[in-house]
Amino acid sequence: MLQLLQTLRYLKPIQIRYQIWYRLKRLFPSKKYSGEYKEIVNLEWSESLKSYITFSKSTFDFINLSKTFAKEIDWNFSEHGKLWIYNLNYFNYLHQEQIDKSEAVKIMYSFAEYYDFCKDGKEPYPTSLRIMNWVKYLSEKEIDDARLNKVLRKDLSRLLDNLEYHLLANHLLENAFALLFGAYYFKNEKIYNRAKSLLSQQLDEQIMEDGAHYERSPMYHQIILYRVLDCLQLAERNDWKSGTLTSLLQRTASRMLGWLEQITFSDGSIPLVNDAATGIAPSSEQLFEYARQLKVKHQSAPLRESGYRVFRTEQFEMIADVGDLSPNYQPGHAHADSLQFLLNIGGSPYIVDSGTATYEENERRVYERSTEAHNTVTVASHNSSDVWSSFRVGKRAEVSLVKDDPQNLEASHSGYRHLDTTHKRAFQFEGNIIKIKDELTGTIREGVAHLHFHPAVKIEQIATDRFSIGKALIDIKGASETTLEYYQWAEQFNKTKQATVLKISFEEMVETWIKMI
Repeated sequence: MLQLLQTLRYLKPIQIRYQIWYRLKRLFPSKKYSGEYKEIVNLEWSESLKSYITFSKSTFDFINLSKTFAKEIDWNFSEHGKLWIYNLNYFNYLHQEQIDKSEAVKIMYSFAEYYDFCKDGKEPYPTSLRIMNWVKYLSEKEIDDARLNKVLRKDLSRLLDNLEYHLLANHLLENAFALLFGAYYFKNEKIYNRAKSLLSQQLDEQIMEDGAHYERSPMYHQIILYRVLDCLQLAERNDWKSGTLTSLLQRTASRMLGWLEQITFSDGSIPLVNDAATGIAPSSEQLFEYARQLKVKHQSAPLRESGYRVFRTEQFEMIADVGDLSPNYQPGHAHADSLQFLLNIGGSPYIVDSGTATYEENERRVYERSTEAHNTVTVASHNSSDVWSSFRVGKRAEVSLVKDDPQNLEASHSGYRHLDTTHKRAFQFEGNIIKIKDELTGTIREGVAHLHFHPAVKIEQIATDRFSIGKALIDIKGASETTLEYYQWAEQFNKTKQATVLKISFEEMVETWIKMI
């Protein structure tokens, strides 16, 4: 109960109000859908980013799990978990090059027939993505179908009545993007005004001053940027509306591109932190190319508010996290990873985040969000922030910056205050050497620092406190014990590989020197 109360105390009043309201609405379900929208299917649209191949010959393949429907599609199929059924109902697969138009329409008809029986697919989030994907596909293929338009009208009406104010964050933004697409498709002033108001408010709140999406997940940043670019194409290619919203979308896209450019590694990959995985969002290069097509320029600002810092030389790229969990009222994708870092050497990943393989409520999910799963320090096997369930956080670590310049980064966090202990970490950059100093002050001064290596990295123990990792040497100064163990690294959902983690036990202070060779 205490953990739940500590979680709820961060919520906004509007979240609590809508949590109660939507629960009451479930007691009195209604199948009536209001709103008669004029059907005009003449949008100019060109799908710039084709989706991954996720459908072929009655088989759907999402998040590395496949299901073949021999006869009819089961739109409530739940054996692969909620994220899988969400993907089935998103309809992203309409945009893969390998799908025939007649087959795509057949799938859409199947959904239309099953519509009244859908469960998870009618939730606001998958409904939002489905609206966008249907509008884009029907417009690009010049399909004017009264039956499919009827489904879109139902989806839009229901979405308007169930906007995700109880969750906020990226969910409410997706709702707003969908409303904009629906407004243009049906040329509906009411929906347009609602979409415009929501987007103006939420983009201003959710995009930080340095250009990052405030949930601090590079993957979700890519997804939101993709939506912003899509909305910009929608507004620029269709002259039904113009003005302030177009300007807002251009400014937002420019800032988000600047942040993404800074945070993307030279090999084109993103840091897999805070619920990030490959194979879900468009790549950074795809987004940069999409922006070039729309003539949107990058606007870079110094990395500050997002909490990430990037250090680059000819030999290495390091990304350090000295930020708080964000946003306070919706840290569903946050991990207990305060003061962790990632390191690429020679354009290849060496020290990595352990990744995200699942959103299901299970042991793997508990591990992936834990402090132990990240390149930082655990004290008494505790998490620095109280992550629990699949998307909940109780008490949160608060980070305090001490130094922040090109050669020195130093910060501490309060995540172990319940143990009367403070963890402080300092990064020092001297040419081809990275020095990392960890200190514990307070009651408990014994900790364990973790270094998770990419599966391709071969680590060799040369001496008790010296390790070779190919292009670099790691020297440990002040450790009481060092051990090498295996862990499962997740690059994608439901796909892991065995890799090595170095655990460094210490008392009060330990220094880890990484020297490029």
